[in-house]
Amino acid sequence: MQPLGGRLMGPHQADGSVLDYAIYPNPYSVRNPPRIADGEEDKPMIKDPLQLARRRLVSAFLYSIEGFGAAWKSEEAIKVEVALLPVLIVAAIYLGDARLEQALMTSSLLLVIIVELLNTAIEKTIDRISIEQNDLSKKVKDMGSAAVLGAILNVILVWTLVLI
Repeated sequence: MQPLGGRLMGPHQADGSVLDYAIYPNPYSVRNPPRIADGEEDKPMIKDPLQLARRRLVSAFLYSIEGFGAAWKSEEAIKVEVALLPVLIVAAIYLGDARLEQALMTSSLLLVIIVELLNTAIEKTIDRISIEQNDLSKKVKDMGSAAVLGAILNVILVWTLVLI
């Protein structure tokens, strides 16, 4: 149910008030295309693709650090997993006979952190939508927790297969 020329947004507005649905106009819709100044039609939109790529990579890296910091401040599970990570990586390097085994053991550990971050993002999004008890919200949060459990079971499986 996407309105033409607009985006269907949240129940929450920027000022914190709640709406059932709010329609915000898209400034670049079919009815309102972006305007090009006179004489600029022939100029390329991207002047230096390498500079743009560098800027986007730096921005993405900084946003990622902010996201990790937010998860670190609010989630105890992230702290536990990150505290165990260096010890287990050293163990993986020591116990793995070949580089491939070491890589598999290490990447399985990193997968737990990645899935935990995604689970945290899901939980925070659900909490942002509503703090009321809701069966669907509980199911979504439980699915995120199940994904973390699956990643932990993957670590156990990979380490067992490599070490046996």
